[in-house]
Amino acid sequence: ARRIVELRCVATDPSVSVGDAVLGDLRDGKVVLVDVSGLRSTEEVLIASFLTRRVLEAWSTAYLDDPDGHDRLPVVAVVLEEAQRVLGSNKDKESNVFPRLAREGRKFKVGLCAVTQQPKLLDDELLSQFNTFFVLGLADEKDRNILRASSKQDLSALGPEIQTLMPGECLMVNLSAPFAVPAKVYLYDEAVRSCPPPPTPRTTAPPNVAALVD
Repeated sequence: ARRIVELRCVATDPSVSVGDAVLGDLRDGKVVLVDVSGLRSTEEVLIASFLTRRVLEAWSTAYLDDPDGHDRLPVVAVVLEEAQRVLGSNKDKESNVFPRLAREGRKFKVGLCAVTQQPKLLDDELLSQFNTFFVLGLADEKDRNILRASSKQDLSALGPEIQTLMPGECLMVNLSAPFAVPAKVYLYDEAVRSCPPPPTPRTTAPPNVAALVD
């Protein structure tokens, strides 16, 4: 407990509540971005777990106690960069909120999006709970084998394609598609520059009021 209290990310002022502020913004449909790039691993996991637990508890409580209020809540997607840091197979499943989020979150309108370059480090049981994969280029055969085993569609013949995917290219795999769907995502700035310019606005003459008067 002393170690947690002494972390830089923990405020001792009881009037400060980042969790309440985040919940308020999410209820308003806003995007909340938490920058943890300057924190140590312990601090990063603590913040991600704390905020995710607050969201899941708030949305699940509304689901059970106030169904009408829950219907008005927006869908929340918890996005984790470098997800293997908190979703690894060596993490404590009892105290880790993310396995519960992956299993039960969709019922409460809370989803989990895990971004990782090393799917082999994710927990196998947890990985099987994801319904949709966006597969980018993976050079490591172990990573590709893990995806083949966990994917909702057969990827056994797509090893060379996955290995040679270029930046911006991916394979989308989910329950709705009978096969892996190739896709290419363009940089927004490049897409805007490639669009034709908007048409020049038409000039309008001022109305001739005198012509309308007898």
